[in-house]
Amino acid sequence: MTGWPRLEPGSLNLRVDNLVVDNLLKIQELFFEPPGEVTCPAGWEHIPKIHGGYLYYWALAKISHKTQDVLVRRAQMKPLPGTVELFSDVNLRERFDLQKNCRVEVLVVHAEGPGGIGGSTIHI
Repeated sequence: MTGWPRLEPGSLNLRVDNLVVDNLLKIQELFFEPPGEVTCPAGWEHIPKIHGGYLYYWALAKISHKTQDVLVRRAQMKPLPGTVELFSDVNLRERFDLQKNCRVEVLVVHAEGPGGIGGSTIHI
């Protein structure tokens, strides 16, 4: 779907207002990952079941003049309060030279993947 070989190098948790987490449910996700298909490290296999799987949304992350295509992940049920996760095929901390408490602008777009447009948008 994304053409990315791996997601792990680019994972990043963002603190957001709880309303942002709730508003993601108002737009169509790009795809749903059922709990039984989530690969987790040993000892963490129970977490996807608690969350009922994950919803993924296509987005563009931006800091200053640098941008990066990302997936925004939200738990379907019992999401982490005030938290969304970003995934990319590149290390986002390195890409944006992130420092603690940096502000990352994220535009979530209901789309068909890289370069796609359409649907609703949510700013994080």
